[in-house]
Amino acid sequence: KDIEALELFREMQVAGVKPNRVTIPSMLPACGNIAALVHGRSAHGFAVRIHLLDDVHVGSALIDMYAKCGRISMSQIVFDMMPTKNLVCWNSLMSGYSMHGKAKEVMSIFESLVRTRLKPDFISFT
Repeated sequence: KDIEALELFREMQVAGVKPNRVTIPSMLPACGNIAALVHGRSAHGFAVRIHLLDDVHVGSALIDMYAKCGRISMSQIVFDMMPTKNLVCWNSLMSGYSMHGKAKEVMSIFESLVRTRLKPDFISFT
């Protein structure tokens, strides 16, 4: 299914359909699931060019994709550059550090989350 999603994304581009705030976060999980970093970086480039990095859905999908592709430092950069962060963004970043065994960083991020106006949910604790 993940490869099919990437093929569909490519077919849309060939047909002249431009990536947007719906298609980019929809295809990024496929990139993360199969560690297709090249495709994920390409989607990130589209997001930059069409000014979508302020979209929390795009941002959280990028954070998750980079973490799953083993590039947690890029997840952190995307997170840090986001002007607005919702709970999904915070949870995605914590999950990324957690999957790489970085418990100390997860705790630090959680403490930062607690200092915001956002309220942790059950995902924040998993």
